[in-house]
Amino acid sequence: MGGEPQFRPSTQWCNGPAGIGTFLIRLWAATSVQRFADLAERAAAAGVSDPWRAIAGACCGNAGTGHFLLDRADFTGEARYRSGAEGIAALIEAQHCESDGLRLVADATSGSEYGNGAAGILDFLLRLRHGGTRPWTVSWPPGPPTARA
Repeated sequence: MGGEPQFRPSTQWCNGPAGIGTFLIRLWAATSVQRFADLAERAAAAGVSDPWRAIAGACCGNAGTGHFLLDRADFTGEARYRSGAEGIAALIEAQHCESDGLRLVADATSGSEYGNGAAGILDFLLRLRHGGTRPWTVSWPPGPPTARA
């Protein structure tokens, strides 16, 4: 107990840096407490530390990390986070497969469901290309808390 929080090199939305970081940047936006922004930065670093080991999915994989990086870009205005999300998209592209002549964004056994299948991955890719807010979360004003004060 005590000390600095430790983030495992996992990209899971459920219990990894992407989900924790998303919570922290929203907490920072609501409270203006810089420590929450600092911890969200550490979560972003952990989330991209080894993306080749993660699945492509939105819940427990790279698409979830990509959404988190887009959130960071929206909240901080820093282009490096959008660039990181574009890198995640390139990695998802590199891991595509083909089944019966169809190009798939995930392993053919992943299915089409949102959490770990094609729907969640495509949702991230569409947001990256066309913008918009993160799905399944309450909209929040972009920018750091000081910019909205």
